[in-house]
Amino acid sequence: LNGSQRRDADQLAVANLRWVGFKAQPAGVADHLNYNQTQILVYTGNTGAAHEIAQELQVPATSIQDLTGTAVQPDPANPVDFQVILGQDYDPCQR
Repeated sequence: LNGSQRRDADQLAVANLRWVGFKAQPAGVADHLNYNQTQILVYTGNTGAAHEIAQELQVPATSIQDLTGTAVQPDPANPVDFQVILGQDYDPCQR
């Protein structure tokens, strides 16, 4: 989800994650566009993969929140392992 002011940030992040082997899908705009820090929400306990996502997106590991067993899936009909909400700290042009 794009939670930043950067146009198409979610599309760029998805392309990046797909390039390295993740099955990422763009989900559009977050509930607001003024997230300062990217959030990587973990629903399956796989924090190792969440660290890989953080590294690939070049955001701090403090972005990871393990919600395993404590939070409801964003869409119960379409369960996901992770949800990424991009914040102002995500810069798709860092490479």
